[in-house]
Amino acid sequence: MRKRRLSIGMPPRAPHKALAGVLAAGLLAAVASCSGDGTDKITFGISVPTMSPGWIALAVAEKQGYFKAEGIEVLPQFLGSSGNVLQSMTVGRTEIGTPTPEALLPAIDKGQDVQMVYQWTRGPVQSFAVLPDSEIREVDDLRGKTIGVPDLSSGVKQLADASVSQAGMDPEKDVRYLSVDVGVAAWDALNRHRVDALMIWDTEYAAMENTGAELRYMRADGIDDLFSTTFAANREWSEEHPGDIEAFGRAWTKATIWASENPEEAVKVMWELYPETKTGRDEEDLLEDHVNILKAREESVLLGDPEVSGTWGEYDPDAVRKWVDFATETELISPGLDVDEVYTNRFAAAYNAFDPDSL
Repeated sequence: MRKRRLSIGMPPRAPHKALAGVLAAGLLAAVASCSGDGTDKITFGISVPTMSPGWIALAVAEKQGYFKAEGIEVLPQFLGSSGNVLQSMTVGRTEIGTPTPEALLPAIDKGQDVQMVYQWTRGPVQSFAVLPDSEIREVDDLRGKTIGVPDLSSGVKQLADASVSQAGMDPEKDVRYLSVDVGVAAWDALNRHRVDALMIWDTEYAAMENTGAELRYMRADGIDDLFSTTFAANREWSEEHPGDIEAFGRAWTKATIWASENPEEAVKVMWELYPETKTGRDEEDLLEDHVNILKAREESVLLGDPEVSGTWGEYDPDAVRKWVDFATETELISPGLDVDEVYTNRFAAAYNAFDPDSL
């Protein structure tokens, strides 16, 4: 087998690019109401810096006409982190955002009037990763070590804090954090021992493994019961635009199903609409790698077989309660946050109101 050049994920973003995205989002929001043809426009804030196979449903929903059929136009904003997404939502520049619960719950606890509206991932996607020969065997061994995270405002940094806290350490005193971005930069930081461990997510790790990287993973106790990236909306906007949320969720569900049944075609759709994702490598190798990344994300998205149960986008109340309990125990939030206030299932029936065979 020939050796492949290291090309993990997308190219590292330029400094402050994500912040610039938050500011630029204001321009999108100015037109994100209704176009001249009556199509509702929705700004969609995504908590990663660039398009990748983990978000392939976005490209599929556009290419297959699922958004258009629902009477909406989705304007994607790649904002880089959950913190940037929540900031953009706070000032009304993003209608639907994709924060992780470890970032979202503290924001709600501090008074941000936002609510989870569509459960996308149904299991955890983040974990610590170390090199195979690392002396770090479990979370307790991170004391005195340096942890690489994509961005110090990212949700995974907050989850790392909570995990370290659960292991009996003070995240402000007992560990150090270094912002290492994602992709090549993150792998290089770990491989060159600038950091002792990474805290990133499934699709980035899959991209590293595609290039031959060997990693060993670990999570804090209780993390396996927690879901990850979710879709959220400002409560006032969702009350004023319930049809848009239902339309978005239904289109996203259709795209998720289509991509899972046609992974190679889905990757080619992404390449067509986001040509920067088709790097200058052998196409056959790249296709295989991107399908592997897509399947890594599907492990959490398809958990519990929501197609059979008809529960696309629907939250399990017990799963939300476990998140609130975990966030409380690890002091991400103060005690007393009302579980019923952080999510809603009132749109879930509409997300599933279509015939999957028609796709």
